[in-house]
Amino acid sequence: MALAVEFPSVEGGLRELLSPYALPEEIFERALNCAHLVPVSPVVPLILGCLAAGDGCPRRGPLMAPPPGCSANVPFTALEALTLIVRILGADVGDLSGDDVDPLAVTSAAPAGSVAEALRSQDAVLTVVDLMNRYLPVFERQQEQHLRLEALRALLLQLSVPPPGAESPWWVEGDIGHGGRGDNRRRLVDMTIYMLRHVNDELGFRSKIAALRCLHCLAFLSPDCRAHAMQVGCAELVAAVLRAQTRGPQVTARLVQLPGAETTIVFACRTLVALAPGPRKHVRALGELGLERDAGDLMQRFLQYRQVATAAFALLGSVSYDEEVRARIAASPELLVHAAMVRERWPKDTEEAILPHWQPMAPTIKALIDRVDPKDIARMVATAAGVVRSPSRTPVTPRRSW
Repeated sequence: MALAVEFPSVEGGLRELLSPYALPEEIFERALNCAHLVPVSPVVPLILGCLAAGDGCPRRGPLMAPPPGCSANVPFTALEALTLIVRILGADVGDLSGDDVDPLAVTSAAPAGSVAEALRSQDAVLTVVDLMNRYLPVFERQQEQHLRLEALRALLLQLSVPPPGAESPWWVEGDIGHGGRGDNRRRLVDMTIYMLRHVNDELGFRSKIAALRCLHCLAFLSPDCRAHAMQVGCAELVAAVLRAQTRGPQVTARLVQLPGAETTIVFACRTLVALAPGPRKHVRALGELGLERDAGDLMQRFLQYRQVATAAFALLGSVSYDEEVRARIAASPELLVHAAMVRERWPKDTEEAILPHWQPMAPTIKALIDRVDPKDIARMVATAAGVVRSPSRTPVTPRRSW
């Protein structure tokens, strides 16, 4: 596809992607054409130059020189440049806004050497990270919320999985024991954690959801990112985010119906599950947080919410590897009752929630997946009900034949 045909003026062509008067279908088609454009010059240098230079500042360095047909000063603000990245990469994966993108569930269809591939490169990702770093004082004052949301959306789309057969993303270790790009990976993880720590529930939880999805993707695909996240307290932070949405007298099933609340709970659980693989200290750190109680509470209170219940089921299976957690579960058989009820209510979804994880399945959860019987579930429910409702009665240990 010739650049002169699609973009007679680079700056003018990109302006069309930001037009408030164009139909969404028209913007999607233009953004998709731009994403699959080969070669990348001068689209990518123009966008990254705007992010690197800042609003209204002259370009710095010969590599940021304006392409032919563009003005000498920065033609786009930081917010506009981030919106261009979101729309170009969003069109590549089928979601123009980037709000519903799961980077592990979508793949890019862009050819090699295209604009979309260049916008997912290490230089492009670190340019967005540097922009976040420059605006940290502003974000800490809870200002420029839309700019923060667009930056997190752009980062999320940059972490999308490449198509089958393509090279792995730069932040995923290519070889076992290879320590290259470690500093950049740690910068990426640190910035994402920092953004999650200082983000509120504004804009329908969208900023918080984007940060959680970024962390989930990084922890799931990169052992180095996962280990560094555990070292800097990511598990404690995500657990606090989860409990802020699920604990307290004001938390009811109606609250989960708010836009974004259910997705926040689901990706908080998935991120905690993605942090569990690796050394035993990972599971031990999750067990020290008492997450089995959070998982049991979610499965009990939100049994009819498929995504929440199955995410909590997977969380219980991940923390069950810790010995202290297993002892606490044995002392509270109602946790397995709730897990069995979720398994019975959502049989297919519980299997799908367990399968994609690197960590082997805990024996108790594997028993529920493989050999649970509805009669055993009813017996477990009756036994647990006798324990809970009649404290004076001698508790009966549930059968473990399954």
